[in-house]
Parts: sequence; C-alpha cells; structure tokens
Amino acid sequence: MSNIAVVLDTSAIIRGFELLMRDNLLKNVVGSEKIFLFTAPAVIEEAKYSGTKVKLKLLLSRVTVLNVGKKYLKLAREAASKMGLQQELSDTDLEVLALALELMNRYTKVYVATDDIRLQNVCISVGLDVIAFKRRLRYLLRRRKKCMFCGIEFDNKFEECPNCGSKKFKYIVHKVKIR
Repeated sequence: MSNIAVVLDTSAIIRGFELLMRDNLLKNVVGSEKIFLFTAPAVIEEAKYSGTKVKLKLLLSRVTVLNVGKKYLKLAREAASKMGLQQELSDTDLEVLALALELMNRYTKVYVATDDIRLQNVCISVGLDVIAFKRRLRYLLRRRKKCMFCGIEFDNKFEECPNCGSKKFKYIVHKVKIR
C-alpha cells in the first residue's frame, strides 16, 4: 500500500472543501487508502481573508501545516523561472510548489490540489500530479523570449539575447498537449 501526500493551495481549501472532507471522493481521485493532507502557512493566511474561517477550522483538523525549507523554495523559483512563470506565481503558489517538491522525498506519490492554471503548469512540468476541482490544465505552456533583432529564442533567465546582445524581445508561448 502506498502513502500519498496531497498539498492544498488556497483554491483547494475554498472551492474543494466539501470534496476534501469526504474521504471516499478523495480516495477515488488518487486511488489510495493512506492519504495525508498538507498545506503551507501562506495558504492559511490567504484563506483567513477569503471568508472561509469556519471551513478552515474544520479542515485544519485533517491538514498538517508545514513550513517550507529554503532549499525547496529555491527549487520552486527555478522551476517557475524555467517555465517563464516566475512573475505570475505568487509567494503562496511558490510555497505550495516548494512543499510538494519537499514531500516528493517522503511519499510514494504527491499531488497538488489547485485550480490555478499557472501553478498546475509548473507542477506538471516538474513531475507532480494535479487534482483540479473546476479548471484543469489541458496544455503545458512554456514561455520563452524571442529576440526582435536576430530572431532566436532564448531562456527567460537571460536579460538580453545571448546571440546578439539585443535587449528587445517578445514573449512566445509553446503549447504541448497533456495526455
């Protein structure tokens, strides 16, 4: 029997509360008997301001709140940067991703429960599975820069074109269908 971790983001707590509180439905989603629910402290702070205080208190009886290690936050930022989404993910999203990356070392399978398409994109790109309640990612999106002068595509980590040195670029998006 495998141990499975599910990391919840704020949208999972707000939108998916009823689903998460029913053990049978969660077992059907991930297909295991040993399911452990986790979230990051930033998610709790966000959820406090969303009008879900009662739901949050009930859910916290079943969810473990873990602080995220700096090493994994760095890995999360790198993964988001590689996909060109570093500016589009919030600090809370990065904490959720970092927590999931950290739990990959301890659990057989790790899922991230979120409706945030950008977070789903980065999760799938690093090998994490996603539980989506309403919005599920259909295409993996990778944003890259394209030089306006010489036309080559380059990684987002560069401020200027590595070929010609131009600082003029546009973003292009590559889509890959997810099975």
